[in-house]
Order: sequence, then C-alpha cells, then structure tokens
Amino acid sequence: MLDAVERLDICLIDPSYGIKETQGIAGVSAAAIRRWLSGYPADIREMKAQWINHNDKSPDPLRVSFLELIEILVAGKFRAATGKSFAAVQKHNAALSSEWEAPFPFAHENLPALAVRGEKLLKPVVHTLKQMDYENGYVSLWYPMGKEQPITVDPRRGSGRPVVKGRRVRVQDIRGRFKSGESVEFIAYDFDLERTDVEAALRYALLVTP
Repeated sequence: MLDAVERLDICLIDPSYGIKETQGIAGVSAAAIRRWLSGYPADIREMKAQWINHNDKSPDPLRVSFLELIEILVAGKFRAATGKSFAAVQKHNAALSSEWEAPFPFAHENLPALAVRGEKLLKPVVHTLKQMDYENGYVSLWYPMGKEQPITVDPRRGSGRPVVKGRRVRVQDIRGRFKSGESVEFIAYDFDLERTDVEAALRYALLVTP
C-alpha cells in the first residue's frame, strides 16, 4: 500500500491542510477528522509524516492531504445522511481499499460507478461524487458548489484552497478585499474576473467561514 501512495502526484498527498482548514472546507468537525485519520493504516500516516513541519508552533500540527480531505468529505456526507458510526464507514473504506488495492478508496474513480449502481452504503453521497473530476484514478478537482459554479478546490492552484476555476485567485483573498470595503466590480476588474465569479466566491465564503 505504501508503494501505491508514493506513486501518486505529490500535490494529492502532500499534507497541505490544517485541521481547522479541513473542518471549514469539508464541513466535518475537528474531532471527527481526527477519528477518521486514526483509521488509516500506520504505514500511510507514517509515510506522510515526512512532509509535516515538526517545527510548527501550533497546538495541532496534524495535517491533511487533498485526497484525505476528499475522503473526509465523503465520509462526513455519508454519516450526516445515515447516522452510521465512523467505525462502520471506516470498515467499508478498508474493504474497498483492499479490493481495489487503493490507499484512498473514497477518492478513487471507481466509487461513483459503485454508488450509481445502487451500492446501498454509498447512495447518500452520489450528489457529492458528481462534484468531482478524476485524473489517473483519483479525484483531481472538487466543485464544492456544484459544477455549474466557478469555485473549485484544486490541489494544483492556490495551495489547494478554494479558488476561482482555472485561476489562482483564492476565495479567502476575494472575501478579505470585499470585507475591507472594495466593491465587487473593482475586485473583478483587479483580478480580471467576471462579476459572477466574485459573487460566487463570496457566496461560498459565507458557507464555509464562521
């Protein structure tokens, strides 16, 4: 399994997100995130530790990769819809991981087809899975507001934070400038965006920012 992880694109497995960021983007509690991560095989988590900044002064240096973020998102959506325990969800995750020889089965390209075919455990997350694009077997892009909206979580842009699709303009930067008093029109002009891009970013920011 460790070899399978090491063959993945570094941007997918680099632990880029803190727990608080993961909580905001995935909409899953910090406690649930830690419980989910504790269910990973030890070799995967130990391998990832080489990229953790051990000089981090924050009280919680635990970090999450893009593919872990997607797995946490899928697991959280399922639990919210069904009330199943994390143990039940992790058991299914482990079974799929073994069957597909895939370290991150909830972020794997096989999952949408399994859900659409009527896999009972996965029916609640079909809508969420339709928000994903896949590349080389795994999720490469997530549209958190749906594919009709221009906001994406892209591990190759904006350090993996939510951005305007195809650009490196982060939602948090648009929100910050709007809060400082800049108009939607000026922000759009300054970033060379459409007004609708800025409006979508601000709507998304309201959903994920306390």
